[in-house]
Amino acid sequence: MNKGFTLLEMVLAIIVTSVLSLGMADLAGVGTRGYFQSIDRYRVQNEARFVLEKLSREVRHAVPNLFSSTNTANCISFFPIIDGGFYAISGADLSFVVSDYDRVNKQSGALSIVINPTQPYENIHNIDNTFDLADATTSGGVYTIANAARLLVGGSVGQRHYVFNKSGEVQYCVNGSLISRNSVVVSDRLIPSSENSLNYSAATVQRNGLVDMTLVFGINGEQTQYEQEVQVTNVP
Repeated sequence: MNKGFTLLEMVLAIIVTSVLSLGMADLAGVGTRGYFQSIDRYRVQNEARFVLEKLSREVRHAVPNLFSSTNTANCISFFPIIDGGFYAISGADLSFVVSDYDRVNKQSGALSIVINPTQPYENIHNIDNTFDLADATTSGGVYTIANAARLLVGGSVGQRHYVFNKSGEVQYCVNGSLISRNSVVVSDRLIPSSENSLNYSAATVQRNGLVDMTLVFGINGEQTQYEQEVQVTNVP
């Protein structure tokens, strides 16, 4: 004769099944949380690498030594190089060529050249050895600014010049959890910390200018501090 389950056996079976189900659900929840935390951590690390690489690349291609001297420890300001080339002095005139004449010529009304910048600036419109391309004449791909050589203070050993836009200043700033470029947020994953800083050290006889970056990124209670020193590789 077949025997069924007693009420007590059924209750025990239900209890055991419930306990096992809860345990498995909790285990699955831990695994799921761990997975999503790993994804978040990976995204933050990628974002940190992106920010550091973007900032480093722009700093390396900035006009050498032409960094603002008025910034705080949380900001750096500089001018990207648009083009460059070599110059020559002919009497009182200054003649120069650029690597991409067509590109520069299209923007020439807004561009300037600088020769042998040696110090950070307070006012970009009041520094030595800058000349506006709007004042130049061109012939056969050669620019000439009359009487400009008389205004030249010192010069470049390699006869080099850099083309830049005085209105094209780039500024990176750290503020709380944000790092921004010209007031546009690049990342909001910083951990507010007194360690976060962007500092420019002016060039010396022994080395080019240096930008020291310390940025603390984090999420879910975890944080990682990134420190990087970037040399402004172009030389006057």
